[in-house]
Amino acid sequence: MPDKYFVERGRGKPVVFVHGAGGSHINWLLVLKLLSDDYRKIALDLPGHYKNPMPLPETIEDYGLFLVNFLKEHVGDSAVLVGHSMGGSVVYLASIFAPGMVDKIVLVNSAIFSKKERFGKLTKERICERLFHSEKLIEDCKRRNVQIAEDLSIPEHDLDILKKFDPYRYVEKFDTPCHHIMGRNDRVIPLSSLIHTSSILGCSNHYIDEAGHMPMIEKPREFVDILEELLSS
Repeated sequence: MPDKYFVERGRGKPVVFVHGAGGSHINWLLVLKLLSDDYRKIALDLPGHYKNPMPLPETIEDYGLFLVNFLKEHVGDSAVLVGHSMGGSVVYLASIFAPGMVDKIVLVNSAIFSKKERFGKLTKERICERLFHSEKLIEDCKRRNVQIAEDLSIPEHDLDILKKFDPYRYVEKFDTPCHHIMGRNDRVIPLSSLIHTSSILGCSNHYIDEAGHMPMIEKPREFVDILEELLSS
């Protein structure tokens, strides 16, 4: 069995999509469909998530090193890295560990430098109610096993190692162009915390109204419009 799983579409400039805690490449499928095939679009599963059989890592840094190795083995060219939530911390680290392989990073509702919000006891219903702004998507999330891992020990593990992660120890080495796409109605992370991360990393901010923590699923067309503008700049 391969030790990595990813889906790939299109040709051209590589754009690599990294999911958040307990997520998978499935979180990016609408974006891969709508984004121009003039880009080489790659969405992967982090270790221990969905179709990646590798064991869950012990630190966020391990996720970052996994991404660097993935870029070396499967991408080759320098890439744009797009990271959602916890995935934002992963692409932040990859840009520091291998700066020559990263052209820019695009964060998506990622509060890298803020105190991690407490979810309380994780249940599928509780997670769904906080991931989305749209009541329709909340109910759809509760009915299907798509947006979140069926095994809730996976997001619990991710949240645990996020609490131990100190992003400040690397910030002086960060020197990569950064953009931040944010759903304004995030029920997981306050908007002020998202903006705080942008201010530290010097990211440009781009907002999507009536979207929660996963704007790429809730408002995929608006998300892709913003992303294509950032990719072409």
